[in-house]
Amino acid sequence: MTTHSFDWNGQTLVWAEFGDPKAKPMVFLHGWGSSSAAFGPLAQMLQDHRRCILLDFPGFGASSSLQTAWTLQTYAEATQAWLNHLDLANNLTDILVHSFGARVLLWWLTHPSATSPSSCVGYFDKIMITGGAGVSLPKPLSVRAKLALVNVLKAPSKLLPSPLSESYLSALRNSNLWRSLGSSDYKELSPIMKQTFSAVVNSTFDANTLKGIDREILLIWGDKDTATPLRAGKIMETSIKGAGLSVIENAGHYAFLDKPKTFTAIVRSYLNLPA
Repeated sequence: MTTHSFDWNGQTLVWAEFGDPKAKPMVFLHGWGSSSAAFGPLAQMLQDHRRCILLDFPGFGASSSLQTAWTLQTYAEATQAWLNHLDLANNLTDILVHSFGARVLLWWLTHPSATSPSSCVGYFDKIMITGGAGVSLPKPLSVRAKLALVNVLKAPSKLLPSPLSESYLSALRNSNLWRSLGSSDYKELSPIMKQTFSAVVNSTFDANTLKGIDREILLIWGDKDTATPLRAGKIMETSIKGAGLSVIENAGHYAFLDKPKTFTAIVRSYLNLPA
């Protein structure tokens, strides 16, 4: 394994590589709160036929912490700049994305010319999504109730003059009640990452938007995934032209770690690699 870095707009993106540098490239994009290390075992099982390239998104792993809050578009643009830096334009590249990585991929696929003239969409050959985040899903009743309470608690700030409104919101955010309404992952984030998280999770893709994607895509889902439920994979399958869904039994959100042999066999088969 070798590690490398690339600077973009004051941020350092770090990535690791496994396998023959002359082999066909395969890019791995990890999920929120994770890092490229999660893909390490899978990359090692594919490195005999692929140049495996594992990125740490800024704010995670070995890449630098964010200095300002980012949006999904910022992540997409930074990652595209990194792909351009790798000079993959003349090499069709396979890509496998997990969870948050799917949001970045879906942004590219639904904005194919947004970062022209060198959109990375044309780089990709085989596209794989596992436990992909970003699909619009109805919120469970418990979540809707929590959001309703949040709106009730914030309502007085709209009736107060500016200085008092800001003081009220500040006191509210520091209260035990407000903290109890946040997820455990959210509570542990820095202020900048909280803003980034909020911007990212509010960037979703509905079925109509997904229908604009016309690419062959393999979807690999664990049937016990609770973070990005299987129904999200089924929406992708029915909405994206050319998408096919492979379900792994008794696997959760990290299907490639829960069932590594099964997951690797599916990927190798899709890539037409020896078993």
